[in-house]
Amino acid sequence: MNSFIKFAGMAVALIMVNSAHAQVRNDDEVLAARGDGVLTHEMFEARLKRVPEENRFAFIRDRARMEDVLDQLLLIMQLASDASEAGFDQQPDVMARMELAATEELARAWMENYLANAEPANYRAMAQEYYLINKDDYMTAETVDVSHILIKFDGRSEEEALELALNLRAQLEADPALFEAFVDEYSEDISKVNNKGSFTRVKRGDMVPEFEEASFTLEVGALSEPVLSQYGYHLIRKDAANPSEQIEFKTVRPSLEQRMREQHLDRERRIYLNTLYDSEMEVTQESLEVAIERVFGREVLAKYTGDADTE
Repeated sequence: MNSFIKFAGMAVALIMVNSAHAQVRNDDEVLAARGDGVLTHEMFEARLKRVPEENRFAFIRDRARMEDVLDQLLLIMQLASDASEAGFDQQPDVMARMELAATEELARAWMENYLANAEPANYRAMAQEYYLINKDDYMTAETVDVSHILIKFDGRSEEEALELALNLRAQLEADPALFEAFVDEYSEDISKVNNKGSFTRVKRGDMVPEFEEASFTLEVGALSEPVLSQYGYHLIRKDAANPSEQIEFKTVRPSLEQRMREQHLDRERRIYLNTLYDSEMEVTQESLEVAIERVFGREVLAKYTGDADTE
């Protein structure tokens, strides 16, 4: 039902053309049909143009999504056909709703056309200026390379785990070259099968707080005291410190240019709309009350006018 609602806005506008297209079942312009519902290439194209241009290729590659759109559009055509056959589209309130839907669609299409033809800006220059002003925002994260040996509490007490960790550390202090062998023999981190106990380019937030604190405060080449975390005791060796570095403009240029383009078009949209808002709204209290009575009835109007009198 939710996916039908998403397309319901199209239904009103399409009711007016559905009957005409129902007569061209063999025409080359017919894309799909189901029952009395007929979908033309032109209508399907109009629907696809609602997908942002940068997302269209991914959209058409997703066969399931394409089929879902076709299915929902045909459902709309079938409903519209039934409505037209029943004469429902001739009811005054329905005709008014169709006219409003068509007008809203025209306004949206005009706004899209206006922006498509707006004078473009120098997006590259704007992007470069923004980058230079905000260079601090375009830095890589500080990272570290670390290796560790994990001693868990499984099958042993916390005290026994700490004792083993301290014993291993004492041996490593005497002979650091034993570290890799101790990873193989003692570490209970299952990831050692793939990484041999080493983690590269670790940034803040990647590890549990206790592990992170030790990793970033150790000197390069140093071995930590046993570090307690929720996983057990860690012996952490800091292998390298990778300071934050400036990200080059060429790396962020595409995304920044797109951002500048969107901002420029948003400004153009607001400037244009503001010119329309400059004209004063012409509406009287009497006409507003007539509208309220026509939609909600006299009782609601009486309450509305009563509330207005007390303000």
